[in-house]
Amino acid sequence: MKKLFTLFLTLFVASSVWADDYVEREGIKYRLQRIYDAEKKDFIYIAYVSSNDYSGSVTTIDTLVNNNGYKYSVIAIDREAFEDCTGLTSITIPNSVTSIGYGAFANCTRLTSVTIPNSVEKISSSAFSNCISLTSITIPESVTSIGEGAFGGCKNLTSVNMNRVETIGEGAFKGCTSLTSITIPESVTSIGRGAFEKTGLKSITIACNLMNCKEMMGIADDINDATVTILSSVTSINPFQYIGFGQGISIYFEGMEPPVFYEWVYDEYDLTYELKECEECDASSMVTYGGLKKVSVPCEAIETYKEKWPNIADMLSGQPDVWYDKERCTIQLTLDCPNYIMEVVPAPGYRFVEWNDGNTDIKRIVAVGSKKSFRARVEPIDNNNNNNNTNTAISEISNAKAITIVNGQILVNDEAPAFVETVSGQKIANANLKSGVYFVVVDGEMVKVMK
Repeated sequence: MKKLFTLFLTLFVASSVWADDYVEREGIKYRLQRIYDAEKKDFIYIAYVSSNDYSGSVTTIDTLVNNNGYKYSVIAIDREAFEDCTGLTSITIPNSVTSIGYGAFANCTRLTSVTIPNSVEKISSSAFSNCISLTSITIPESVTSIGEGAFGGCKNLTSVNMNRVETIGEGAFKGCTSLTSITIPESVTSIGRGAFEKTGLKSITIACNLMNCKEMMGIADDINDATVTILSSVTSINPFQYIGFGQGISIYFEGMEPPVFYEWVYDEYDLTYELKECEECDASSMVTYGGLKKVSVPCEAIETYKEKWPNIADMLSGQPDVWYDKERCTIQLTLDCPNYIMEVVPAPGYRFVEWNDGNTDIKRIVAVGSKKSFRARVEPIDNNNNNNNTNTAISEISNAKAITIVNGQILVNDEAPAFVETVSGQKIANANLKSGVYFVVVDGEMVKVMK
């Protein structure tokens, strides 16, 4: 009995905490604690930022707080420390802080900039919820956990850079409607339900091993017409850790070998579960409800995937997505592994303008597995250029070499035939032109540009 009492007393002393004190420094309140460490036989002095009524526009948090001759290390930002501080626009968190508490910056609607140091290990639930002016966030390698709804409702958040995060809580980025792309790092082992619900995600890149993820249900909840890229680092998958419930999900597997699917098999005799390779599972097992729109793999690996995943052999494609208006043009594709040759064939009355990535080659080579969507833009050929401007009359040209323009009239003095083209390539002669840019062409060479 005496030994038990001694043990209890030792544990009590080791965890004894003196009553909290509060001090204020430059408008910021700190909660001070003095804890007795039985092993060190000395006191530890720590402080928490606890400033729930701060109204400043820029905040500098101390790393040490001096009080009554003692130095308190600032180790955390308390729960709801800056909640509803609508005047707060930016904050730099010092590298003494290891955790950001529940709702610490919730509803800071004017907060545009946050610097999180490498000392922080945890971002608690609702820590930055409804920070509607926050546009980007970099989560350092030290952070292993993002709490539930940590960035929920940050509707203008467009960029999230995660490094070594292991756990992404439920609804962590729910309602981030401006977030269009995300990369799930290899370190992630768990993604909570609805983590990316009601976001603007159209591109999701997965590097984490989907076999080890405890829960993948939230990765594409409520996300439609999105492309999910599975990097080559993903070598095994649990088919019951679904990609999600969205409509029209396209999956691109980057690896030359398809990941191996495993499932838990129940043994009714010895009441145990065994992990075995799933022979009937493939990518079609990963998307539920909305279904799988498309599976793409590297061109050189198509036959390997067909052999190992026969259930989706008909869905496999090595080609990029190609978009076009069937009424205005067609796009001819020629497969020459590892490249495609794409050529636009405009319908009569239309001309090719450019691809959606700015390329203006009507015939171009595209690398297989480029994971891009290509849209050809065409426009009607303008046949109504013969009006609206009598000051730029142009006559059919002959004897052209040296060209001058007098009051909009082209004058030439050489035998070379010449004519005028619009930017759409339409030849013009003996016409009154409306305002625009025109090319003067002599013997197939452009020699003058006029407005």
